[in-house]
Amino acid sequence: MSTCCRHPRRSIIQLIYLIIVLWLIPSLSLIGTPDKVAEDKILGSESLLSAHSTDGKFHGVVGGNDDSETGKSNLFKRVTEGLPPNGSFAVRGPLLITDSDSDGLVELGTVGGNESHPVLHFWEFQLNNSFRHISVELKNGTLNSDLLRTDFQGDGFMDIVQGGTTGLSGCGNFSYIENVSFTPQISATPLAAGDVDANGYLDVYMNTYIGIDGGAPYIYRNLNGTFLDGRGWKSGLYPYDDPSHNAWYVNRAKFVDLNGDGWLDLATTMGNGNPWAQQPPSTGWYVWFSTGRGVWLNASSGIPSGTWGWDLDTYDINNDGFPELFLLWVNPTTNFASLAVYRFNTSLEKWDSIGGIRPEGGGYFALGDLDGDGEVDIVTFSVVKNYNGTELESYNITLKVFFKEKGKLSWRGTPIEVVPYTGLPTSIELCDLNQDGMLDIVMGTSHLRTSPIYPYYVTIGDICCWLNNMTPRHKLRFREGFEGRVFRGGMVTEARWLAAGEGGTFNLSISVSGRDGPYYRLKSGVRTRMVYWRVPDVPTENGYLRLEWRNYSVVSGPFRIIGRDDSRSLVEILRPEEGETLVE
Repeated sequence: MSTCCRHPRRSIIQLIYLIIVLWLIPSLSLIGTPDKVAEDKILGSESLLSAHSTDGKFHGVVGGNDDSETGKSNLFKRVTEGLPPNGSFAVRGPLLITDSDSDGLVELGTVGGNESHPVLHFWEFQLNNSFRHISVELKNGTLNSDLLRTDFQGDGFMDIVQGGTTGLSGCGNFSYIENVSFTPQISATPLAAGDVDANGYLDVYMNTYIGIDGGAPYIYRNLNGTFLDGRGWKSGLYPYDDPSHNAWYVNRAKFVDLNGDGWLDLATTMGNGNPWAQQPPSTGWYVWFSTGRGVWLNASSGIPSGTWGWDLDTYDINNDGFPELFLLWVNPTTNFASLAVYRFNTSLEKWDSIGGIRPEGGGYFALGDLDGDGEVDIVTFSVVKNYNGTELESYNITLKVFFKEKGKLSWRGTPIEVVPYTGLPTSIELCDLNQDGMLDIVMGTSHLRTSPIYPYYVTIGDICCWLNNMTPRHKLRFREGFEGRVFRGGMVTEARWLAAGEGGTFNLSISVSGRDGPYYRLKSGVRTRMVYWRVPDVPTENGYLRLEWRNYSVVSGPFRIIGRDDSRSLVEILRPEEGETLVE
């Protein structure tokens, strides 16, 4: 008889002990260095990245794997075919996400050329995972300016605001007419669109960037396609209209109803300091609440002083109807960025902070549900400089995704890819490029470098895209049957439209299309603040929901909406069992 048979209890204990030891060994390897633990602290709790890393390399989450040799995540796949070669095209501001020819294919737009000959460039994503390039020459455009897309004429074509002098009326099929003027004409960056006066037409906010008037705001109100003088409707926007605070600059801005009073408020990255300001003041000016009729109240208490604002966005994390404000600002002493979350609770207050984000000289981020779990995720980056002797040669940019934990106010960081680029990121955007129902990542970079040919600096950069490889958790299904203007269908059951302000007639239309083209469209004129409708009935499992406000179009797959530019509407898509806010 063997020993184990003579002492069965001892054998069982030894077996249990062995199992415990084997279970503990991998856990012991999760312990990181103090620096790593400090860097991975997200919203007050340690990043869950360590739970996917037992070998010092980064591992993916649901729906993806990683290359164990390089640490490169395959959650996202980089696409380069049809885009400009590395270092050959600079993106000076946010990439424009649009569909100029209304063919259902997403385009990335920006401005290039030179000061005397600016050119609009579009890269249209094809379903074979490549891009098609289209260029449109401008007569009076401005090179160093962001592009703002909006249908400000209400004719169904996407228009473009470019610089402080040019408005381009869209005519379809990449055709634009430069027939819109602004008074006064300024050297400015168009930053936000929204119906601030509640007359049913989208207005435009711009901010000057040069001269003694640098930093001054202009709100051009839209009256049936004609813009009024931009010097009105801005009472209280101190210090923008104060000459003693010249040369201040707004990098990003957004019209959004933060306090739920029905009027669009103004959130900016102006803050209380910027790279051109000589002395940051002690009081911040980030956010203004609108009281209507062009009167604004400073609502920036609690936001740190002496910082540089770089990027912002909003998202209703807890589905309470009040969007939270995500604000990224940079400490001018350490050059490290911090991303903080602010919410409205009788007043705007800080909710929590996100650490471990260290871009060089600034930073940008994007918000969206990338893994399909109904939670808002964050895309950002970190930077390491590469030198050739004393000359800065390139940057190692690590693209990072912070996935939000289900039902918790915490995120876990996952590096996606480390790539050497010639420039620093100027924007990060999310859109469903290949229309598979999952958000993809696009990024633009730009950098000033001494030219070996010309005795001055030239701007170089890149356009970068990553397709989302994660499997959609839901398929969009449509069934027959409808009840008047209320439509039912599949997983997406309801969309809510909230208009800021009262009065005015708003053209609301929705359509559903698949890869073979449009299937259904519904249009209605409405005057109410809240309108509900159901998804139309379409006999396909590959439908993509298109939501339009005054023909301002955004396309979505299941639970996805693309488009960064704002109208004044808040759109929610709700599942049968649980609701989630997806886009504003």
